[in-house]
Amino acid sequence: MDIHSFFDSHNRKARAWCVSLFFLCWFALGISIYKQYGISWDESIERTTGIVSVNYIGDKLHLSPIINNETLSRFKHHQLETYPDRVFGPLFGIISVVLERALHIGGGWNEKEIFQFRHLLTFLIVLGGGFAIFRLSERRFSDWRIGLLTLSFFVLSPRFFAESFYNNKDLVFLSVFAIATNCMIQFILKPQFGAMIFAAFTAAIVIDIRITGIVLPAVTLTILILRATKKEILWSAIGKMGALYLIAIAIAIVAMWPWLWSSPLPRFLEALKAFSRWTRSDSLLFFMGQFIRSTQLPWEYAPVWIAITTPLLYLFTFLIGALATIFQFLKKPFSLWASEEQLQDLIFVGLCASPVLAVIFLHSVIYDGWRHLYFIYPSILLLATKGCIIIWRKFRAYPPLRISSTVILIVSVLLTANWMVHAHPLQNVYFNALVGKNWKSKFDVDYWGLANRQALEYILEADPRNTITVFAGSDSDLNISAIILDPNDRVRILVVNQLKQADYIITNYRANPTNYALKDPQYKLIYEIKIGDEIIESVFKNNHREMGAPVLKLNEIIDFKDPYNCRLFLMGMQKPMPDVSSWSSQESWGVWAEGRRASIRFPISTSLQTAKSLNLTLNALVTPGWPTQRVNIYVNGKLNQTAILTSNLNNVIHIPLTSSDLKAEAITVNFLLPDRVTPSKLGIANDDRELSVGITSAVFH
Repeated sequence: MDIHSFFDSHNRKARAWCVSLFFLCWFALGISIYKQYGISWDESIERTTGIVSVNYIGDKLHLSPIINNETLSRFKHHQLETYPDRVFGPLFGIISVVLERALHIGGGWNEKEIFQFRHLLTFLIVLGGGFAIFRLSERRFSDWRIGLLTLSFFVLSPRFFAESFYNNKDLVFLSVFAIATNCMIQFILKPQFGAMIFAAFTAAIVIDIRITGIVLPAVTLTILILRATKKEILWSAIGKMGALYLIAIAIAIVAMWPWLWSSPLPRFLEALKAFSRWTRSDSLLFFMGQFIRSTQLPWEYAPVWIAITTPLLYLFTFLIGALATIFQFLKKPFSLWASEEQLQDLIFVGLCASPVLAVIFLHSVIYDGWRHLYFIYPSILLLATKGCIIIWRKFRAYPPLRISSTVILIVSVLLTANWMVHAHPLQNVYFNALVGKNWKSKFDVDYWGLANRQALEYILEADPRNTITVFAGSDSDLNISAIILDPNDRVRILVVNQLKQADYIITNYRANPTNYALKDPQYKLIYEIKIGDEIIESVFKNNHREMGAPVLKLNEIIDFKDPYNCRLFLMGMQKPMPDVSSWSSQESWGVWAEGRRASIRFPISTSLQTAKSLNLTLNALVTPGWPTQRVNIYVNGKLNQTAILTSNLNNVIHIPLTSSDLKAEAITVNFLLPDRVTPSKLGIANDDRELSVGITSAVFH
């Protein structure tokens, strides 16, 4: 068999080998690099949303593996009926949490392993979406080779490549939307029972991930009715199939969305209403060199972001493919389409244009670029593929032009691939040549703070101290960014809210263009993350701040209403570990100890050498039916006393200190808490955390 016959469009053996090899290479690449990416802002919220729904399922169906799971139980103070994000589709969150706990990922406490597992799961779903993109293209152009061309465009789309590992909202939605679109077109072209079941089930999955997916059944039914009007299929078949389709999709939507179980239709309509007017926050966005509000977007916001973040080759060929489809339609608008190929092209144009026009005319709130519209990208690439084929056919009679266009395509794709390799793992900051230079002076660049991981790892490697204070010099959440660090390193990072408390400043310049080294000579630029010549992130060191542990003074009240003190002295603050100290989230008065053990660590300075005692002021969870809380107190590993607390507020524990206690580097106070109890068990609150005492302040006398 010669090479030409092997790569013939109808050679099934060649198709099987080439497609399998493509996906095997893509899979191997993903497996080798998925742990190298940072964490985005929304990932922790998405996991919590999934856990809340899983706990609800466990309670409703009386599933003891869920009810008794220690990790899931820590989130039972969230109730689905009152959870703020209950109106958003939870399906990916449910599946990911069930798999995480079934496989015992991270032991329930190692968040680095947990979120890297979620990154792997996201990538595997994107692989499935990639196969759907391949099938959409192969069916439309009747050639598996062209299907691989479209898929190559997708894999070599820098932003989408990076986000396929951590964006478990928009890339997961894009992928399942592509899968459902593939099933929808199969059903539209051949309205048979099997195709209908697949179309309904996949559309329900899309809706149960993001309710925007309701566009798919709307498009499906509209096209089927138009096909019947054109007498391409029988009305009787459409009536029967359409009814079964709606019934199947309704059953599947409710079955996979626990919040709908108790009241399906009213709650589904509530979710639709919430989506139509949804505004999580009125965010400050940087767009074309100007600050704007996410609730007051100019009409060009989405089109500009699409234009500047899509490789120019794909953008140019997309315009050719889309305009050709529109002109073809306008020639005979009343006939709608003359072939199945034209019908598919019109669907792709509609799936591209409708969401963008809806955002423009409905003044929808979107932010962080155009990620809320990512699901239209497969249709963009399918039309770009059509544009490539149009160019190829136009130049058929002009071999030099055909060769030139082929060279341009290959060189453009290779340049994009080369950029992705050099930008790894920050392909998410890709801009094309339309933006020009100095990206951060015109647009939000690393808006989700993925580069923060590299900045934190640099600081941890350069600074060996046990406690390092860092300050976010831009609109970025360093606490979330630190989740992806090794737990032993993560506990060394203390994120502070005041610049004067910081050893280091990390900025990606979002919402704050300040160069701290130019602002004040006490700050020195020590590290920059660059993509080519573009500065993505900077780290500044505070040269005037005394490095080392904080100096405590006699009679100085350490107030645990201050988040700085909580993170500095409370061991395991919001970092649950088995058989290790654990404190809950900070509240307005202080912090609850959560679980059977909690620890505090105070560094000893020369100013404390004359201290005779350490006084701790504690609140206690006591009621008439639960009148006491015992606290076994250990100081530097030795039992000091057992305290019996009987008051809700202001229990003062007096801990005598010896000279040997003060000779140590630090004083560690451990609480063993045998009388811990859940507020829900006491009937005083809907809270399933195991609580006992909470600390409000400490002072050395």
